[in-house]
Amino acid sequence: MIRRTVLLATIGLLPALLLAEDWPRWMGPRGDQISKETGILAKIEQPPKEMWSAKVGQGYSSPIAYQGRIYLFSVVNKQDVLHCFDAASGKVLWEQAYDGGYIGSYPGTRATPTIEGQSIYTYGGNGDLVCRNLEDGKLVWRINILQETKGKNQGWGVSGGPALIGDTIYVQGGVGGNAAVAVSLDGKIKWKSEELGGGYAYPIMAQIGDVRQLICFANKALLGINPQDGKTLWKHEWVTDYDVNAVTPVFSDGHLFITSNYKKGALIMKLSATGATKVLDTKEVTGHYQPVILDRGHLYVNSDGTLKCVSFPDGAIKWSSPRTERRLLGPGGTMVRVDDRLLVLSDRGVLSVVKATPEGMERLSQIKLLEANEVWSTPLVYQGRLYVKADISGDEKKEPRLFCYDIKAQ
Repeated sequence: MIRRTVLLATIGLLPALLLAEDWPRWMGPRGDQISKETGILAKIEQPPKEMWSAKVGQGYSSPIAYQGRIYLFSVVNKQDVLHCFDAASGKVLWEQAYDGGYIGSYPGTRATPTIEGQSIYTYGGNGDLVCRNLEDGKLVWRINILQETKGKNQGWGVSGGPALIGDTIYVQGGVGGNAAVAVSLDGKIKWKSEELGGGYAYPIMAQIGDVRQLICFANKALLGINPQDGKTLWKHEWVTDYDVNAVTPVFSDGHLFITSNYKKGALIMKLSATGATKVLDTKEVTGHYQPVILDRGHLYVNSDGTLKCVSFPDGAIKWSSPRTERRLLGPGGTMVRVDDRLLVLSDRGVLSVVKATPEGMERLSQIKLLEANEVWSTPLVYQGRLYVKADISGDEKKEPRLFCYDIKAQ
């Protein structure tokens, strides 16, 4: 009887228990920027306790989490550096580096690492695709995609990938070289795409019936590519100022969504096994580079600083955040979805919790989390903690740091 009572009491507490999941790649385990964490604060009305912070390097890569560890990719003293931290304490478990980090306009790393099995893959701003052992970070192989494709670097460094799907890593190339490249898990080039001119966006895979297509948001066009040989299946021209096509495409139920800033807009396509048909071309949504979240038939988009909810796939705008919410995002602000809420982090370090459904939005709380500039890395929710990569305003050296905050519900 005592055991049964204890068991029933434990079951009764289950909804309040913290449930965590690993976040081993860009936009999380499902590639949707939706966290399944439970047991975190429904509102964050006071600055949360800072558990730890660590000095890191320059760049806009996002932290990822796997089996109690946090990984961050950045540039330190002109080197691409991969740090591995203990998630709870912030202790540096290892760090590995190589020369050749991107130090051009807005210096630092761009692409977020990918973990698969016992390996971690990084893609540096100068085109170095690298595989390391997950346990200690030791180098397994390294190839330079720009050299392999004879392309030049993009104006703000390469960032499209690494997208690991099945037994292949897909990345975008540079200017004048192949738009997309497929690499085997042992570091060998499998194919180079027919189309030239890589963009900044992360490649994704679309399944249409029995056919798969690699979707590549290249520098001047949206491409459907045969993932077996790199041949072009279809192409839709999409030219923006400065060739900035950077937002990760969204695919669901046969439909594809892209968006670009510089007054370009958004596009929805219906895909077939061999082609694509335009459903909507609108200038009402202008995402710059931050990820779009698709949840239950609706897109949540940072549209040049305005939070918008867009019905998918018809493209109808359900609502936009009012002008009074100017602190909410900023052009570079980003967010992660938890249940029916968005944890929104502005590019100046303001953290908001927003209830966001197709019916409307309600800001539940808002605090100034930190004094910072260019908070463009996406926040990570892991094991009841919030991880934020940011530069510090007011510091003469603008020292970049990775912060860890406690956001567990009490």
